[in-house]
Amino acid sequence: MGFVTGQALTTAIADAMSGNRRDMAVAYWGTGAAERLGIGNASGVRILCDLWSGCCNPFELERLIAAGASVWDSPRLHAKVYIGDSRLVTGSANASINGLGEEGETFEREAGWTSDHLEQLASASAWFETVLADAAPVADLEDLKSWWTERPRNQRPSASTDANPSLLGRVLANPASLAGVGFVFVDTMSAAAIIQEAKNVASRDVANREQEIVGWNPRNMFTEWPAATIRRWPGEFFEFYLGSRGQLTVSAFRLQVRSEEAEAVFCDRDWRQIAGPLGLGSAQQVSQADAELATEFFQRLGSGEVFRSAQELATSIRRLVPEIANGRGV
Repeated sequence: MGFVTGQALTTAIADAMSGNRRDMAVAYWGTGAAERLGIGNASGVRILCDLWSGCCNPFELERLIAAGASVWDSPRLHAKVYIGDSRLVTGSANASINGLGEEGETFEREAGWTSDHLEQLASASAWFETVLADAAPVADLEDLKSWWTERPRNQRPSASTDANPSLLGRVLANPASLAGVGFVFVDTMSAAAIIQEAKNVASRDVANREQEIVGWNPRNMFTEWPAATIRRWPGEFFEFYLGSRGQLTVSAFRLQVRSEEAEAVFCDRDWRQIAGPLGLGSAQQVSQADAELATEFFQRLGSGEVFRSAQELATSIRRLVPEIANGRGV
């Protein structure tokens, strides 16, 4: 047990991953990660990552999945935790060239802590299972591969492209600038009885949050969604709600509780913290700018839908409203 840096850190991680148990809650994955970690045969490997962070190479993840690994998306994950049979390593090193380096030499000054203490290993394992239970299994990497191939190189996505307040315009023009954010389209509101039943079921389904759930603001709940959709619900997202009178409202939410049993998610509104860093204007400005396109998209979509990423949404808009790709509307 002790503090490790540089090559010693890389070696400790590889040693931890040399046994039967290989669980990794590591936010970012780069080219060659499997080789550096010694997991070319990835059977039984479980990986938690922040898939749409802009720092996960989908082709490397695809290789890991093909080699037997299971991958889950945990939005806003920033941990670097490696859990083996009898060793735990945690610190600053992602599964990337910068984190693990070439031949043991890291490009960044990475540091970490390694332990074979049983209680610490058990605590880390329990934490891993908790995060895993709230993550979405990764099955399709095609949208991320498309974005990764077309993303701007040698620069971070800019927060603001121009003075146009259209969020959907940004989705189409520069989805990379919205990495890590999802989108939910809703055109119906659940009846009060259904909302109450969802609270009742979720309060039994989600441990230690019963009282919170019972008192949750119905305006911050999303109910009557299939369990498969609940599993892939984004951690931060913009809601496009088209009311019965055709008025569009755009809001920003952060996921707090999900319950597949109740077919519901419970969220907090937070426009300032989610939209602000992206350089967006007010919710009202965005709603007005996107009203026409969103309404047309809703009509062709036919029902509510969840999109895990801006690239996924852009693909759907271009498929359902092809004239947008030719410059109409944005």
